[in-house]
Amino acid sequence: MSAITWKGNHLIQHAGEHDEELGYVKCDENSGKCFLWLKDTCGVLGLNGGYIRGDEFPSTAAAKEKAASSSSAWILHYIWMRNVVKRETIRALDDHWAEISTNLPHDASKDDLREKILRYLEQLPIDEIKAWAEKIKDVYKIVSTIIELAKSVMGG
Repeated sequence: MSAITWKGNHLIQHAGEHDEELGYVKCDENSGKCFLWLKDTCGVLGLNGGYIRGDEFPSTAAAKEKAASSSSAWILHYIWMRNVVKRETIRALDDHWAEISTNLPHDASKDDLREKILRYLEQLPIDEIKAWAEKIKDVYKIVSTIIELAKSVMGG
């Protein structure tokens, strides 16, 4: 399950057991408008963890009501969530390779499987990425999921 929640004026994104800042709301004294500033947590915007201006709101109250469900927040959240799922799946593959490899053909290559899993995860629709975000919470679920996925992508 993934979620976006408030902590003060900051939006925090959650996926599996992972939490990270998504952005914050700051109001401009001159215009009276409030802006959602989104953190480039994955480096997809070339900002190296910097912020980019997202949605605009007429007031602090409107920002608090709508920023967490805004399109710009959810786009960056989905990118972050996919990256968390990929990172944690590969970590589980590396950490549990001995167990995983015993369930695969004898000539299975960890590097080959890693690449196939990353390609697979990159193509998943967001609903399936959300399901993976739940699986990465439990090492037994993610290892068994990796084994099943490996069997299907490696023909084993």
